[in-house]
Amino acid sequence: MKLARRTTNARIRRRLNAVSCFQCVLLALCFGAVPTMRGIGAEGYRSRQLNDPNFSTVTVSNDWAFTRVHAQEAWQALHGATQAVERVVAVIDEATDMNHVELQDHLWVNQGELGKCGGVDDDHNGFVDDFHGWDFVGRDNSPTTGFLFSRSQHGTLVAGLVVADHDNGVGIVGMAPNARIMLLRWHGSGMTLKRKVTALSDAVTYALNNDAHIINLSGGIPLVPSRPADQSYLDKLDLVFRKAWEQGVLVVCAAGNLGGNLDDQLGLKFWAPAMFSYENIICVTGSSPQPEKRVYAWGTNSVDIAAPGFNIYGPVPKNRFAWSDGSSFATPLVSGAAALVWGMMPKLKASEVRCLLLSTARPLPPANVVAGEEWGYTPPAKPNSVLDLSFVTDAYDAYLNGTPYHSCFPANVKDRVLPNE
Repeated sequence: MKLARRTTNARIRRRLNAVSCFQCVLLALCFGAVPTMRGIGAEGYRSRQLNDPNFSTVTVSNDWAFTRVHAQEAWQALHGATQAVERVVAVIDEATDMNHVELQDHLWVNQGELGKCGGVDDDHNGFVDDFHGWDFVGRDNSPTTGFLFSRSQHGTLVAGLVVADHDNGVGIVGMAPNARIMLLRWHGSGMTLKRKVTALSDAVTYALNNDAHIINLSGGIPLVPSRPADQSYLDKLDLVFRKAWEQGVLVVCAAGNLGGNLDDQLGLKFWAPAMFSYENIICVTGSSPQPEKRVYAWGTNSVDIAAPGFNIYGPVPKNRFAWSDGSSFATPLVSGAAALVWGMMPKLKASEVRCLLLSTARPLPPANVVAGEEWGYTPPAKPNSVLDLSFVTDAYDAYLNGTPYHSCFPANVKDRVLPNE
C-alpha cells in the first residue's frame, strides 16, 4: 500500500491546531482523512536507489554511519516485506520542528483528536488537541514551539535520524522508513531537577497510554541516590519505566557523553533511565567512524551496544541540516533499527527485538587510547559490539518459515496471538 496524499495530509495536520469545528469539517471534506497506521509492504517502501543528495557522499553525509551498520541491506529486506507495518517511536526530547520537510510526513497522528472540534479534549485523555504529541515543558499541544525561542537543534536532529524521508530528493535518510514519530518535549532551559523528573515521567506515561511501541530518549537525568530527594526522584522514574517493561514497550536511551565506565558510578551516581536493569531497555553509546575505536562510555552492567555517534549529519529546524556528535545521535539509529525490525516482524515482543539487536552486534576492534582526549577510551568490557543489521534478511526468513532465530524468538512466532488482537 502506498503512502498516498502526502502533501494534502501534511497540510491538514499543520492547520488543525487553529481550526474551528466548522473548519475541521471543511478540511476533511476537501482533502480527505489523514492516513491511519497501515502496512508498508513492497510498494510502500518506494525506491532502492535513494536520491537524497546528502546520503551518497561520505564527506557530506551519514553514509559512513548507515554503511557501517549495513542499513541498506535492512532496507532491501524491508522493501520485500509484504506484510510489514508501521511502528510508533515516541521521541522524548527537546522542542522539534515537526514542519521540517524530512519529518512532516512521518508524524504520528492521534486519531481520537483528528477532524474533531478544536479546543476540546475529544478523546478524553487529558490533553487538548494533542494531534502529534505534547509539550510537557510549555504544557501545550505544540512540541515545536521551543526551538523558535532558542538555538535548540537536538530534538529535530534526533527525530530525523529515526524517520527522515527516503527518496525525497532532499537532505538525508532516516533509519526507519516504516515508522512514525510521536513528539514529546520534556526538556528546556532553566528547568529545576524536580520539574525535569516530572516532565520525563509524564512524557513516558503519555507514550505508554497512547500506544507507542518504542521510546527514544536521547538524554537522561543524573541522580545521586545518597541524597534523599534524588532517591525519591529515582523511585518515581523507576516506577514509570517499570510500567514500560510491563507493557512491552522498548526503551532506547543514551549512555551520555561524560566518558568512562558507567559501572564505576553504580551506587554513587545513577544515570536514569540508562542504568535501570529492565529487559526492555537498550543503553546506547556512540562510536567513531575512522577507525571505529572510540566510544563515549561503556559498562558491563550499564551499556548494551554502540552505534555511530561521531560526525552525524541530519535535519535541524527551518529545513536546514547540520553536523553533531554524541551518544544522543547514536541512540535514534538503534531506535530506528528496532522500528524497522519490529515492523517487519510485528509478532515479536520488545525483549525479542532487543535480543536480536544485541546478539547480532559486531565486535569492535581493539581500541587505542588517544592521549588528552577524555572521551577516547579503551572499552575493557561492554560495549564491545556495534549495531549491525546484516542479520535482518536471515531473521525475517526464519520468522516467515516458522523457525527460531539466535535464541531470540521461538518457532512459529508469526502465528502468535497478541493481547490486543
